[in-house]
Amino acid sequence: MLRPVRTPTRSARTGLPGAGVVAGCLLLGLGTAATLSCLPTGQPRLITVYVPDIAVSLPLPQGWTSAANQQGGYRMTTFSGPSVDVPERDGIQVQVMAGPAPPDQTLREVADRFYIGEQIVLSEEPVRIGAEEGFLWTFQWERRPQAGRLLLIEREGLLYGVFATGESRSVQAYGPTLDRMYEGFSIESSDYFNVYEDPEFDLALRYPQSWTRSHFLREPGETLFVGFRSGPLAVDTDGTTVHATLEVTVANAEPGTTLEGFYSAAADSLGENYRMLRHDILEDGRGIAVLYSVETQLADYLEWVIYNLVDGRTYLYRFHCRNTLYRAIEPWLAEIATGFASTAPGVSAGPDN
Repeated sequence: MLRPVRTPTRSARTGLPGAGVVAGCLLLGLGTAATLSCLPTGQPRLITVYVPDIAVSLPLPQGWTSAANQQGGYRMTTFSGPSVDVPERDGIQVQVMAGPAPPDQTLREVADRFYIGEQIVLSEEPVRIGAEEGFLWTFQWERRPQAGRLLLIEREGLLYGVFATGESRSVQAYGPTLDRMYEGFSIESSDYFNVYEDPEFDLALRYPQSWTRSHFLREPGETLFVGFRSGPLAVDTDGTTVHATLEVTVANAEPGTTLEGFYSAAADSLGENYRMLRHDILEDGRGIAVLYSVETQLADYLEWVIYNLVDGRTYLYRFHCRNTLYRAIEPWLAEIATGFASTAPGVSAGPDN
């Protein structure tokens, strides 16, 4: 996640990058668009949006629309929210982008390439994601009632940007939401994930900073169960939030247990509502990965389960998510799974079709 380095210390008179024009829209979440009648005294409900094209996530209001585009080697997704004055029209846009960083240029010099000469920079704040440092600017237009913010940060030759702009009143009203959006912006690489370790059970894994540990149960020397839950990924029609989960179970294996025997016994214990979609034998015999379709009376789910047997212990990693959201976050789950001992390089977190 984004962390400030220090308090803003300078103001300058200059401009900032403009947002690209993107066509087409996709409704975020499972419910209706967020109402803005509470602004500015309140803020809309936020969901965690994963952008698979560039492997980043950030909190955004449920109900905003999105559209993707590609230009000059950069992949961009633009999210649009309604105006606080005229809700029927867009009043604010947030563009998330990534592409090759221009060589031998500082971030300020890169920003200069996008300047259009009509903005006044109000603040410049150094920020950090992991070991990478960047800048967050706030600004307003000199001759128009518009304002915005810009983040630029470079990692391993890639330039990441988050550009929010819109009507001044809408940008001001969404202020706390924009604060949370920029604070929650994450590059979803396992290098930046939180680490969970349990030496007694030889368990170590990494999970995204927007996920939290939700369950824990231990029988010393025998079994361990630990669960993790994503932030809200959508809002259902009844107002409940929708999440993805990861459950990890470690247990002592009976003498003579094989990986195939462990998998078969665990699979046989599943209910009739489980239907296997894909079965993978991971490289070097390090595990078995299976994708299941799970039907319930309330909703349909997909579960990606990895079974492993290491040094007399069984390890079961179970991802669980609504099937309507699974495809969008599949690369995210695969990145989390790269930290599992049972995950082979290049394994997909889902079926080919």
